[in-house]
Formats: sequence, structure tokens, C-alpha cells
Amino acid sequence: MGFLALAALVFGLTPELFDVSPDQHRLLTAGEWIVVVLFALEYAVHWVLAPSKRAYMLDPWRVLDLVIIAAPLVSLLPGTPDAARSSPVLRVLRLARAVLAGTRASTRLRHHGAASTRPAPQGPPIVTRLASDEPQSTPLERPLDWAALLAWLGGTPRGWLHASNLEPARIEELARATRISRQLIETALGESSYPRLEPGPKWVTFSLALPQPDGGREPLLMILGDECVLSLTLYRSEARTPFVVPPPALRAWPVRAVLSVLRQALGRHEELVNRCERELRVLEDLPADESPRDFFERTFALRKRIGASKADLLRLRGILRSVAEGRRALPGLGEEERSDMARVAEDADNLHETADGVREALLSLLDLHLNVSGYGMNRFMRLLAIVSALALVPAVVGGLMGMNLVDNPWPVTLPQVGFLVFIIMVSMLYTFLAKGWLK
Repeated sequence: MGFLALAALVFGLTPELFDVSPDQHRLLTAGEWIVVVLFALEYAVHWVLAPSKRAYMLDPWRVLDLVIIAAPLVSLLPGTPDAARSSPVLRVLRLARAVLAGTRASTRLRHHGAASTRPAPQGPPIVTRLASDEPQSTPLERPLDWAALLAWLGGTPRGWLHASNLEPARIEELARATRISRQLIETALGESSYPRLEPGPKWVTFSLALPQPDGGREPLLMILGDECVLSLTLYRSEARTPFVVPPPALRAWPVRAVLSVLRQALGRHEELVNRCERELRVLEDLPADESPRDFFERTFALRKRIGASKADLLRLRGILRSVAEGRRALPGLGEEERSDMARVAEDADNLHETADGVREALLSLLDLHLNVSGYGMNRFMRLLAIVSALALVPAVVGGLMGMNLVDNPWPVTLPQVGFLVFIIMVSMLYTFLAKGWLK
């Protein structure tokens, strides 16, 4: 895109700034049409791959793209006068197309190398029944369709349903069916979500993020009722949900469902912390003065993962303590469940302290390598300054006296000047050596 932007700028402005022959003008025009065709192909490919064609075409930037692509086609319409083919309006549009392409290219370059966000969910949602109070029901997963989920919410919901691969339209339908704010659902399922417990008139929402083996996070939202649980994940879940599903006949089973998810989350956090600790031990074995090229990249990625886990554990600990102490309520919460919440909160506290220790050790290791690298850079800069100071002496003397001493009013010869410069440079070098700057 950057090359095409530069090419469009050259093809569009060259005829306006230089006198070109008819053959050269035809060549530039052909090149400009090639650029237009490539822009059109890019627009068509993105339109085909877009999950929502209508949203793609209504995007303001894409509308402007379409106008800029279609504007040159006006000159190809039958009956278009020659004056219109070279009108200032079309010239301005050509320039605008080049500027827009340059803007798009610079935006992509700024975001190149950054952590790319996951694409929006595509395809139909996936609904699974995890538990039910039907006779002879089992906790094995059973697929359902989206209409069954909406009917379940509209009636007297019982059991546990899980939905994933949710497009924005599906989230809007869930918000209307549950009367929960769409913003709350989108925030809870976003990549930057954090543990949160929100009471409501009919539902209690509990959100948290499950760490993934690849270092990512899978936000999970649980909508809790007196006898039902609806769990949501934005993206497609695993083939089998790893939750330990309690039987619905168990007293206060929605709270038990939350506890099972919490234990699953703490188990994943523990795996992440242990994995980060093992990677830290490997990094600690590296010589501080011989840091590999990817050391800081690996260190910062490790710091990001352990920092996110530490923050989630801190918020989880606060929520669990408030529930255990009775400051927050969950449907069917009793004394036994509060005791379990207190034990899980203690586990989260211990895991948070471990994560904090790994993070502090990682920061200390990072400071060590930064200081060693900075010391090496300071030595190089000091050596460069010494060489520059020594070279300054002959440069100043040569500038004052010139390269030829013949017929100059200076009562000195070239060997005398060379000896004087040599003595001054040796004296400066000895001074630097005495100060310890050459060590």
C-alpha cells in the first residue's frame, strides 16, 4: 500500500508539474489506472472477507474508498466531454486518493508488529446445554440452537446453558432477552475485561478471564439466576467445556457452578505462573553482558503475561472476600458456600503473592540487563568522546595554520607543528588514562 500510494502520487502530479510528451502522458495514465484497479481489488477482497457486508460498506472510510475508486470511472462513461476528462475535480480526486492511500499505509505501519486483535466471530453461534433438571439427564454436553436459547430465557430457565461465537447482533438479542445492558455484556467479553460481580433485579452477572496456554485470555461471563446459569464466551469455545458441572439437584448449585469455574480459572492461573517462573529461570541463566537479541522481547512478553495474571488474581481475591464476608450476594448463597468462597479467596491470595514474586524477580532481571547494556553503551560513548577530543587537536591546528606553511607569517616548520600536536594529544591521552576513562 505504501508503494501504491507513492506510485499514485507520482502518476497524478507528474503531468501537472512537468511538460511531458503525449507518449509519456499515455504511459502515466496507464500506470494510474493500474493503481486504481489494484485499489479496487483490495476493496473487493476485504468486502468478500468482511463478516458483515453491510457494516463494511457503511463504514465512513470505506465509503470514501469507494468514491475515490469510482470517481475516475466517470471519464470512461460514453459521451463524457474531453474537458471533463481533465477537469480540476478529477485531478483533486486523484490527489485525494494518493493522500488517503498514504494515510492508510502509515496507519498499518504504526500498528505493524503490535499484538494483533482476534478477528470478529463469524458463523452461527454455538449453544450447548451443560446441565439440566430433566429426568434422567446427564451433565454431558448437548447442542442446542439459538432459538432454543432465546425460548429458554423467555420462559422459566433452569439448568446451565453455554453460548459462544457471538456476533454483535447476537449480543444485542441477549441484551434484550435478559434486560442486561449490552455495554456490560460487551465489556465483560472484551479482551481488556477484568473480574467483576454486578447484582441486578433478576440476574447476577459474574465475569472473569481464563488464561490460555498461548498467553492470551478468554473472557467468560456468567449470568446467574436462582435455578439457572447462562455462561457466554465471545469466541468459539473448546470442543468440550472444561467446567466441572455440578448436578442441578444440588442445593445452591448456581453458586457451585461459579465455584467450579473459579477453581478452573485458578488452576489455569497457577499453570501460567509456573510456566512464567520456568521461563524466568531460563532467562536468569543467560550472561548479563551477552543478552541475546530477543531477550528484551521475551522479557517484556513475559512481564505482560504475569502482570495481567497478577491483576486478575488481585481483583478475584477482592470479589471472593466480599462474597465470603457477606458484603456481596449470589443466588442461593449459604454458610457452606461462603466457607468455600473464603477458601478459594485464600488460594487466590497465595497465587497472587507467587505471581507478584515472579514479577519482582523479572523486573530485577530486566534492570540488571538494562544496566549492563547501558554501561556498555556508556563505555562506547566515552571512547567515542575521547577519540573525538584527540582528533579535535589536529583539526583545530590545521584549520588555523592551513595545510601549507610556506609563505605564511608563522615562524614554525611543519615538523615543529607535528611535534607540538603529538605532545598535546599524548598529554590529553595521559590525562584520560589517569582519570580512568580508558578502562
